[in-house]
Amino acid sequence: LLQADHIVTMTRGHQQVILNEFPELAARVRMLAADRHDISDPYGGTRRDYEDCKAEIERHIMHLVDQLGPID
Repeated sequence: LLQADHIVTMTRGHQQVILNEFPELAARVRMLAADRHDISDPYGGTRRDYEDCKAEIERHIMHLVDQLGPID
């Protein structure tokens, strides 16, 4: 974590755990969802739950890639 330029979490809980341990990383930690909603874990769900989660993650990743811009 200390060497990462960007740290992306799926939930507010994940983000908080990181910031509790490493408050100095606050500027580098963000949630995957720009609106800061948790990405639900499909564990134990149906195939459709997993497919929906995958699609949601892909949407958020594409948005994040657009925000970050090209890599030098």
